[in-house]
Amino acid sequence: MTVIQADPTDPTVCEEEHIANADAFVAAGDDEKQAILGCAWAKSLGVDQVMAVAQRPNYQHLLNHVGIDRVFSPRMVAAKEIAVGLGQGPLRRMASLAEGVIDVYQVEVGKRAEVHGKPLHEVNLSPDWMVAAVQHKDKVRVPSADDSMLAGDIVLVVGRHGMEKKLKKLFGKK
Repeated sequence: MTVIQADPTDPTVCEEEHIANADAFVAAGDDEKQAILGCAWAKSLGVDQVMAVAQRPNYQHLLNHVGIDRVFSPRMVAAKEIAVGLGQGPLRRMASLAEGVIDVYQVEVGKRAEVHGKPLHEVNLSPDWMVAAVQHKDKVRVPSADDSMLAGDIVLVVGRHGMEKKLKKLFGKK
């Protein structure tokens, strides 16, 4: 790994440092515009993975569309860490696979949940979600359509963003 402290948009820096031969390029600094331009420049030189640190979280969607593979916002990273530290009750958003589109949730099955005791093929999850894993006591498994979930089980659900209320209704108390 090589750390360069220079203007990432300066063609002579890119040439001297052989940026075109890099496997990955990460731009971080006080000037997010320079970081973004540096990533775009590195991508145009053929670098496979380019990542930028941007202060404004609303840049994330835009930058993914222009070829920047990952965008990190210090505020968003801090907010996620704080939420994990505080916990979010029986439902927690663990990650986002496509920011604003697909999320990964961890949810605890409540005693009076709609899913309690029902085989998965009887639970109306599609097209919004899929159950990726179920933890029952100390055992974790990838469930089949015939498996059912019980109160206290921890379930990993992958699905559409913004559906927390429906998930709470299905997995929580009625």
